[in-house]
Amino acid sequence: MPEFAGHKITRKEESARHAYRRALVKAVRQAAKGSGWKCSGGMLFRERNGWFFDAYPAVTIFWRETRTSLHVKPMAIDPIFWDLVNMPENRNQSLSFRGLGAWVCRAPAVEEATIDEFEMNPQAAADEFVRWTTETSDRILKTLTLKNFAKLVDGVQRPGPFNPFLATKIVTKILMDQPEEARQLSVEALRAGDLGGFTSEGSLPEMALRWLDAQQASRVLH
Repeated sequence: MPEFAGHKITRKEESARHAYRRALVKAVRQAAKGSGWKCSGGMLFRERNGWFFDAYPAVTIFWRETRTSLHVKPMAIDPIFWDLVNMPENRNQSLSFRGLGAWVCRAPAVEEATIDEFEMNPQAAADEFVRWTTETSDRILKTLTLKNFAKLVDGVQRPGPFNPFLATKIVTKILMDQPEEARQLSVEALRAGDLGGFTSEGSLPEMALRWLDAQQASRVLH
């Protein structure tokens, strides 16, 4: 009998949960039609007023629960990041890339919820997921500012020795026209041995420092 974290289910129950998860992904695509949301692999995403939103229904296999988180970030954040890591071609990627791509700034969660499964009815659960995501993003958008977003990102706690939000934090400082703060974050990350999860032409903090130096030199020349 399969077991996870003390939870035991039969093989039949496990198979049913996997089937429900697959069916929910398909149902979300149907539920998203006409809602303003786009869908990719069960993930809802959209751009609204200069902000990128995404959410995904995470089905737990070993007990009946579906959780979700609404994530948000400025649309302007990824293009700066792509310039910083010398990948400007990513500007031509589809909108879903901002939520699913590897080389993007991670979006923090602004709210979490448990989605009613309606006795494992995938279409009813998908409708509820789209409703919650729409209503929550509508409410969040009313008070969302770059300053509030910066506070949200600054409040994200590092889960281990590396900060998965380092790129988001650095580029947010750049967006707010705070290059010295961005530089300080990069220097501190280097001292801590935090590569920021990205390595191309050096580590993330090294690439950020080079980009900041180039921007400073350009301002001096002009």
